[in-house]
Amino acid sequence: MVIGGGRAAYAAAAELRRHRGNLQVVVLERGAEPGADTVGVPHRMSSGGSDFVGLAPLSMGEQRDRRHVDVRANQHVLGVDLAAGSVLVSGEGRRSDLTLRYDHLLFATGGRARRPNLPGADGDRLVSVRSVIEAQQLLDQLSEVGARHVSILGGDYISLLLAEALVMRGLAVTVLSVGEQILPELSGDFGAVMAEAVAKHEVTVRAGEQVSGFETGVVYLGNDAVTTDLVVLGLGTEPNTDLARDAGMPLGHYGGIVTDRRQQSEVANVWAAGDCCETKHAVTGERGHYPGAAAAENQGRVAGANIAGSWAATAGTLGTMRVRAFGTEAARTGLHENEARSAGFDAVATTVHGLSRAETHAGAKPLACRIVHDRASGRLLGAEFVGKAVSASLTTAVTAITAGLTVGEVADLDLGHAPSLGSLPSPIVAAATQATT
Repeated sequence: MVIGGGRAAYAAAAELRRHRGNLQVVVLERGAEPGADTVGVPHRMSSGGSDFVGLAPLSMGEQRDRRHVDVRANQHVLGVDLAAGSVLVSGEGRRSDLTLRYDHLLFATGGRARRPNLPGADGDRLVSVRSVIEAQQLLDQLSEVGARHVSILGGDYISLLLAEALVMRGLAVTVLSVGEQILPELSGDFGAVMAEAVAKHEVTVRAGEQVSGFETGVVYLGNDAVTTDLVVLGLGTEPNTDLARDAGMPLGHYGGIVTDRRQQSEVANVWAAGDCCETKHAVTGERGHYPGAAAAENQGRVAGANIAGSWAATAGTLGTMRVRAFGTEAARTGLHENEARSAGFDAVATTVHGLSRAETHAGAKPLACRIVHDRASGRLLGAEFVGKAVSASLTTAVTAITAGLTVGEVADLDLGHAPSLGSLPSPIVAAATQATT
């Protein structure tokens, strides 16, 4: 039995079916679209779309026909009885609630937008978009209130994608960052590059704001107020674990379900994967909450393999993030300099400003790269990028950090070269070379 319908849920279901063709695999999906890609929602909105059909890798029917997974859509799970090994599902559309029994249970309930603990924060004009259901609700509300202005509270990467989509739909947008910058995942100067790109597209960016409360149509600041039709929450993601908590599942410091490397919880035959659980950082080994589709899919595969009787383990996560909004790309993986020092490393940061392709090739754009390494061992600990065409360098950084490469080894990598696709040396190789001197 799988509760949830995101990347982790369907990755687990596919792995279960791959290992054990005779298992009955039931997925209780809250929405109508299985495994819909949340990051794909803003892109659909930006094109003017009013529905989110087709954002899942496989449709409900394909899950059933090709993978033989019993996907049950629009299911509301009321509770879990761990002692009895059963799940209680709402009786909506039926005469009574339904009790389903399981041999193994996988929590894949994902994450939800953080909501500030402020007066008026429970109002219906404060919305989040972490699922297709919420995205449809946002579109409905925009239409119902005749919205002309939307405020983004926070400025995480999903909310920036939404800001871009809303601008393309003709709405005025203000980003209210409670920190000193938008995209807090980045270093300050790299975040400033993204903020500049956002502002160039007629989005008002106000950083360092102290929000004091909300009323319908108003966001109250320290000595000011912003009139707005809707507020979109962009303060990051927290584990969606109410159901697990109510069932008596042990939760960690960050509110996520605690699992081992095999995604096994502390309760026999109960597993967890994705944004609802906590995991260890691949560099520090410290437990934390690191939401992300790629990590969720990996954890789902691991859980599925182990439930099926095989053996698999996660290597941890690097907290990798990347986004392209308002024509500018940004990404990070591993540790920032301060994070590395807090973890006990003698951290050194090296920054280079390169180009997205060869200088002699038309269309070359700035691409900045910062890497962090340990002075004593030379081990690469983290990297971040902002500009154009960041994906290749990010992939190299993720692979190098995971493999435990030193900056000297990164500097010697043979990455190939095509003038239309990248500069020579690539920004990450240039940074690693500079770090070795």
